[in-house]
Formats: sequence, C-alpha cells, structure tokens
Amino acid sequence: MSTKNDPPLMNVRDVAEQLGVSTRTVQTMIAAGELPTVRVRRAVRFRPSDVRAYIDRGNAGPGTRRGR
Repeated sequence: MSTKNDPPLMNVRDVAEQLGVSTRTVQTMIAAGELPTVRVRRAVRFRPSDVRAYIDRGNAGPGTRRGR
C-alpha cells in the first residue's frame, strides 16, 4: 500500500535517464526480467527503490559491461 511519503513511480524514460541508457535498453531489461516493474493498467512503472537496488547490485551504469 502506498503512503504520502512514498516517492512517485518512475516511467521508462526516467529509468533510462537515471541509468544512462536508451529507452530500448530499458525495454530489453524488462523483457529479460532484470528490472522489476509495476503495471498500472497498460503502463509500465518502476519503484525508485527497485531501480536503486539494481544500481547497487552493480548491474548498471554507463560503460558497465558483463563478462569482462
């Protein structure tokens, strides 16, 4: 349940900007199950805490590559 103190949900563009990637890359991450989403009818939204957790795991950021 949401409270007044919860930060607003983020959209794909917000997440792409925060991660320094394209919106297409965010869509690919969603399809791969790498980033949890919240569905509001047909809209895809993200909890800021989930995006922060993704970043904290070391899975994101400009220039970050897997397998190197």
